[in-house]
Amino acid sequence: MLAGQGQALLRQSFNGDNPWPELPPFPPSEDNPGLAAMSRLERVTPSLRAKGQALILGQDGEGKRVGFDLPELDALKSAWIFGREAERVAVALTCQAVRQLRIPTLSWMVGGGSDPTGLAAAAEIALGRAYTCDAERPAQARFRLNPLWLPADAQIWPAILSTSWVEWLRELGVTAGGLGQVAYRHTLAAVVLTSLAMARQSVGLDVGSLRDALHTPDYLASLDGNTLMPGALDEATQAWWLAEGRRASTFDAHLRLGHLRARLSALLELPEYKMLWRPPYLDPLQAFSGETCGLFWRAPDPRRRLRPYLTSQLLAVATLLATWPAERPVLIILHELEAGPWAHRLASFPAARLVLSSESVPALDRLPAATSLVVSHLARADAGKLEGRLLAEVQPADLRRLPANRIVLQRGREWGTVDLEG
Repeated sequence: MLAGQGQALLRQSFNGDNPWPELPPFPPSEDNPGLAAMSRLERVTPSLRAKGQALILGQDGEGKRVGFDLPELDALKSAWIFGREAERVAVALTCQAVRQLRIPTLSWMVGGGSDPTGLAAAAEIALGRAYTCDAERPAQARFRLNPLWLPADAQIWPAILSTSWVEWLRELGVTAGGLGQVAYRHTLAAVVLTSLAMARQSVGLDVGSLRDALHTPDYLASLDGNTLMPGALDEATQAWWLAEGRRASTFDAHLRLGHLRARLSALLELPEYKMLWRPPYLDPLQAFSGETCGLFWRAPDPRRRLRPYLTSQLLAVATLLATWPAERPVLIILHELEAGPWAHRLASFPAARLVLSSESVPALDRLPAATSLVVSHLARADAGKLEGRLLAEVQPADLRRLPANRIVLQRGREWGTVDLEG
């Protein structure tokens, strides 16, 4: 007897081969492919094959290697990986980049209970070629990045402060709509001036010292006029600060800076932030100029409270990319991390090779345009999101029934199937 009622008897939920081989199969159709659930989709595309040293995804139907060619890795400028095997592909690319090709690699694994990257790259971690930061066990973190670090080259400070820092402050609720125009401008000017004043004295600013500075903002009015570098603030905010902001009373300054001060104080009370936003910090420029070539983050976030920390690390990476040579690619893999506008920000740097990985298909309009697309087995709703937009020649029913070891790779208008290695 078959358990179920109504349509559940006619459309069984299954995965794999026919569990009742002695019974005749249901006639396949586009909506109901029958009990033989595995798709036979296969396509060999020679233009997708690796031509030399490359990050390898797997083999095509003729046993030839398929992947992303070095040294430019142009096909990974902005890549999407979707489906059941997304984590497996992301971990494989990370380990190849660090273990075999020595490519500077930054990898985030958000969600889940295991640490697949740490397990797969255990030898590199033991040899000091890669470091891990586990937000679930912050006391055991092998490195910490200061989100508010600035490089030694003062010429690029204004570009960093006026873009990446503003984006991070927006994540903390510092917006004109939320605070009001005057409080927003005063907060933005206070943060930028504090960072410039400390950087000129070769004193590192971190989140804790910024919070302390916001408690005593009186010193801002006494700063030298040359402290504010051209371009560090937008023209309207700079004009307002010089005309009105620096003359504000102590009471007004405390009131206007209250939101950011309270927000940082609340975050620093949480155990994860208390451990991860404190020195000593790793200098990423110095680390990648030596033997280190991998930084791995693991951040399971069941309580949904690590978003400010994760974006603070993206801020640190954006600062790194602002001073990184364009001819030396940096591989950035974000697995199950809702990067939001940070995806566009990171992809805009010439050296960045950004890989966005997720088991489900997110809102595609919020992602930077894909130079490569990797798709493994998808749920019905996710397969429908790609229909008519990407992989136009592939039926959604095939994407729902891909074997566990097979993926579809699209690069430009060319696409083919790849069998994963291992």
